Amino acid sequence: SRMYFSWRDGDAISVVVNGVAGNGNCRLITSTAGKSVPFNAKVIGWTEGIKTVYAFYPYNSTSYTVTGGDTPTTATTLLTLPNPQTYTVGGAISNSFMVGAGAATATNKTVNALASMKQVMSIVNLNITKAPGKVKGVKLSCTEAVFPTTATVTLSTAEVSASGTLANELSMTVTDNTTEATKVVSFAMFPADLSAKKIHIEITFEGDKSKIIEKDGTKFLRNMHYMMEFDGT
Repeated sequence: SRMYFSWRDGDAISVVVNGVAGNGNCRLITSTAGKSVPFNAKVIGWTEGIKTVYAFYPYNSTSYTVTGGDTPTTATTLLTLPNPQTYTVGGAISNSFMVGAGAATATNKTVNALASMKQVMSIVNLNITKAPGKVKGVKLSCTEAVFPTTATVTLSTAEVSASGTLANELSMTVTDNTTEATKVVSFAMFPADLSAKKIHIEITFEGDKSKIIEKDGTKFLRNMHYMMEFDGT
């Protein structure tokens, strides 16, 4: 199913104002919830004119890099997926990268910008039933190195133009504060064609209990949820 995304109060993004020194990683925050929301921050060294801006979610204190920033239609960035990544059951998917390109106009020291952000990642939703306890960790693995951990992404389209480093395992540390035996764990991954592969999913529960299931791979597309049923018995 296609993803449906909305912002939450307190979400933060990184913004690069192309060609303006000191604005390589502006931190913008929203106090509004919804599909389209305003973000606010202060920029420096720029009072008049039109500039290209590039936006990234989530905010990162280390600047995102933009290659070919003077040409918004083809500008790219190199994204790295943490491995292991972290997730809190019921929380936001912090590693679900979004990118966008737009324009900003400065008039009398006030800057107004608009950028439409697009989802880069595929999301695997593990629908766990009959869990014997709290979830502690998840692993996706294959006998071959097929999972990208880095990817070059076109900022205007959010499409992966080239996969970089490949791994045969993606792992995630999970914080689980729920008591129910049914729960959903969300796992972010770069889009990849794994239609001819076998994927192993291992979930570790409290008390060193674990279970592994095998699934046929598929062609994982950006901006899509993939539901996997996981019986924890």
